[in-house]
Amino acid sequence: MHFDFSDLFRQGSGGRGGFQTFRFGGEGVDGLDDILRQFFGGGYEDPFAQRTTRRRPTQQKGADLSARLHISFLDAVNGAQKKLRIKQTGKTVLVKIPKGIEDGTKIRLAGQGLPSRNGGKNGDLIITVNVMADQNFTRKGNDIYTSVTVSFKDAILGCKKNVKTLTKTIALTIPPGTQPGTKLRLKGQGLAVNGKQGDMYVEVKVEIPKHITEKQRKLLEEWGE
Repeated sequence: MHFDFSDLFRQGSGGRGGFQTFRFGGEGVDGLDDILRQFFGGGYEDPFAQRTTRRRPTQQKGADLSARLHISFLDAVNGAQKKLRIKQTGKTVLVKIPKGIEDGTKIRLAGQGLPSRNGGKNGDLIITVNVMADQNFTRKGNDIYTSVTVSFKDAILGCKKNVKTLTKTIALTIPPGTQPGTKLRLKGQGLAVNGKQGDMYVEVKVEIPKHITEKQRKLLEEWGE
């Protein structure tokens, strides 16, 4: 099938009446773009031409790894540096434990995870810190709790008992008539974290003797009259 574009496209020379006739044949319009280039010059672009653009593959970050690190109560209070071996990579990393860290806190080490498969950054290592229980101290925020045991006699008459704080040993005064479970406050002997100073609370436990002498029994009986 042939199409005559002489009525649509004319140029100043050639053909009848000074016009040049463009023809193209065959099935479809495969030659149309060549004719339009002749008419409009080299600036013509086929709006229906398919353009393909190659995209560079996106660099993906390597996978993150997770690990657990168990530390002592005093290491959590004072801060420390601990070595941790990563099972998945076989590497050993140095973990800085900040002063006053709480149980369950997560520490992220950038770039210590698995490597990328296509040239991206390494993944991270996310460490969950578990603080082990201490036989002497417990913690609530920046306050520290401990206990001291006194005899029945000392609870009644009063005394002084040595008590360990986080940094030293002090002589704590037990007032006369102190009741079991009384908490005595030591101001400023707790944790200092984020500009806030905590206190220490000492719970007084009274030891009741399981066995007493006849003389002690008599004195107690007379005391109760």
